[in-house]
Amino acid sequence: MLITNPPVIPDNFILQEWLRQVREFLVTTTTATLDFPNTAANSNADLTVTLKGVKPGDSVIATPPSAIEASVIWCAFISANDTVTVRVHTYGAGAVNPASGVWRITVMKY
Repeated sequence: MLITNPPVIPDNFILQEWLRQVREFLVTTTTATLDFPNTAANSNADLTVTLKGVKPGDSVIATPPSAIEASVIWCAFISANDTVTVRVHTYGAGAVNPASGVWRITVMKY
């Protein structure tokens, strides 16, 4: 799209503030302490995090604490408006009880 009459930005501070607001609109980040239950072999456990403004279809990244147990993988998705679900899956031979920890949740809005 070609902008024929671009807005006049008289002050660099105004531009920086505007860009900060755009970034905050497009990317939302929070942290949450997640304590997954003991999860049987080859099964899943879900926990949810409330994050205002997110909607199904937005992209989400869940970053675990610095260490996560062996034979555990995870994913995250927007399960409803304002709700992120983080899912762990155990793929080993036995049950795993993931340690409680602070996860970072980042959502890119569309």
